[in-house]
Amino acid sequence: MAGKFEVYSDKRGEFRWRLKATNGIVIASSGEGYKAKRDCLKGIASVQKNAPDAAIQELEGDDK
Repeated sequence: MAGKFEVYSDKRGEFRWRLKATNGIVIASSGEGYKAKRDCLKGIASVQKNAPDAAIQELEGDDK
């Protein structure tokens, strides 16, 4: 079973998304609230479209 995206409203009434792994741990989130639910869903679609083959880039001196 794959992870799942959850769409929810934050305290300000804005829509946000989070991606949960199959074990229930949040592994990614929108990082911003969206006033319209359709814009939140577009954010999810963007991640689904652009991330499957994303490269891994290691940055020097960024070991925090």
